[in-house]
Amino acid sequence: MKQSRNWLVLGLMAFGVAMRVLPYVLERYGLVSLTELSTYTWNVSPVPAMCLLGGAYFTSAWLGFGLGFAAFLFSDVLIGLVSGQPRFMFYSSLPFVYAGFILFGLIGLTLRGDKTPGRIIVTAFLSELAFFLLTNFGEWAVGNNQYPETFFGLLQCYAAAIPFWRNSLLGMCIYAPILFGLFALLEHRTTTGGLPERELELVRVRR
Repeated sequence: MKQSRNWLVLGLMAFGVAMRVLPYVLERYGLVSLTELSTYTWNVSPVPAMCLLGGAYFTSAWLGFGLGFAAFLFSDVLIGLVSGQPRFMFYSSLPFVYAGFILFGLIGLTLRGDKTPGRIIVTAFLSELAFFLLTNFGEWAVGNNQYPETFFGLLQCYAAAIPFWRNSLLGMCIYAPILFGLFALLEHRTTTGGLPERELELVRVRR
């Protein structure tokens, strides 16, 4: 099971990186325009769900928090290289964004021992809300004076970010059931026939 989980972890990281970098590759070849919302939907990404999953499942805190964080960091570097825009790698609100992904992992810790669908849904929503509040506060605080440094300016920043938050929630709704379902299946299986240990024992007794 440990080996299967390690391969799944690597696969998730590769998938998260690919999904973030792919739109910039497509734009480079003229297949999409990232400035046109009609041709590209921002923020529908597997990375937040990966961070939540890491906190919920991995016994190692470094692995749990690092899974999505590493995918985001590595994909940021690739995006900068593919697009030829270093500003995509280094931007003023970057510390808040990375702190937000660590926050996903911390919130995921609350799911340990109780990963029922209802708790996963509530936790996923609350983690997205926390990320939205934190990262957009950072954008308002250090975002090159794009919004007035007043409470009204902060509300303006939050209002402008709502469409992107909606897309992020959509991404969580798509990827969280897939990822948590995969890990629940992996957790349920054993190396002998995929039956839980208790059921295997009952089979042996019947024989």
